[in-house]
Amino acid sequence: MLVSYASHRGLVRKKNEDYLYTDDQKGIFIVADGMGGHRAGNIASYGAVSNIVEQVNNDYSTIIKSGVNNILKCMEKWIKQANTYVYNLANSNEDYSGMGTTLTMALNIDDKILLAHVGDSRGYIIREKDIIQLTKDHSLVQELLNNGTISPMEAENHPQKNLITRALGTESDIEVDLTEHDFNHQDVLLLCTDGLTNMLSKEDIIYIYQNTDSLDKFVEQLINQSNKNGGYDNITVIAVTSNGCVVKSEVKA
Repeated sequence: MLVSYASHRGLVRKKNEDYLYTDDQKGIFIVADGMGGHRAGNIASYGAVSNIVEQVNNDYSTIIKSGVNNILKCMEKWIKQANTYVYNLANSNEDYSGMGTTLTMALNIDDKILLAHVGDSRGYIIREKDIIQLTKDHSLVQELLNNGTISPMEAENHPQKNLITRALGTESDIEVDLTEHDFNHQDVLLLCTDGLTNMLSKEDIIYIYQNTDSLDKFVEQLINQSNKNGGYDNITVIAVTSNGCVVKSEVKA
C-alpha cells in the first residue's frame, strides 16, 4: 500500500479547518472539514477525528476479523460516538456553539474499501481512465438534484452549493452512510474535502492523474490546481493505491 496526503489553507480562508488522518498499517483514512462560517470548525474536525482514532485503537484487534457487516456497524458506532463528543463539546462552551464537521472515513480490508460518510467531503475510486464517486453529498444541492428540481449542470454553480444538510456535532444523533466497494489492483482511493471538488471537476482530476508520474505528485498537483482555480476553501486530499504501485505515468516528454 502506498499513501500520499496533503492539506492546504487555500488562498482565501484565514485558517485551515480541515483535518486528516492516515494509518497505512491498519488501512484507515479519514478526512474532515470543520464547518466554514461557524465557530471553532477546526476544533470540531480535530475533535471528531481524534475521538474516532482513540476508538479505533481500542477496538481494531477485536473487530478486524469479524466480517464486513460487523466492521461497518463498528464504523457507524465510532462516528456516532464522535458525533456525541463534538455535540457535547459544542454545548459546553459558548465559544464552540454551532460548530460541526463533515467526515469521510475509509477502511481497507483486503480487496475491499469500507466507507462511512457524513456531509459533503467525498470518496472516489480512480480505476484506469475512470473516476467513480463512492459517496453522496448530504447537501441542499444534492437534494435538489435527487428530486429533479435542478440539473447536474445547474448544480455545479448553484449559489447554495455549500449548504450541507448533515454534519457531525450539530444534532444529538446522526445518520451515517455505510457502503462497501471493490478495491482492485492499481486502483487509487481518493478522499477529499469540498475545497478540492468545488475547484476541480472529475475530468480535471482524471487529467491530473494521467499526467503525473507518482502518487505524491498527483496529490501535489491536485492542491496546486485547486489554488490556481481560486483556492476559495481549505483543500485536503488523501490518495491510496491498492498495491504500493506508483500512478501510471502518461507525462508527455
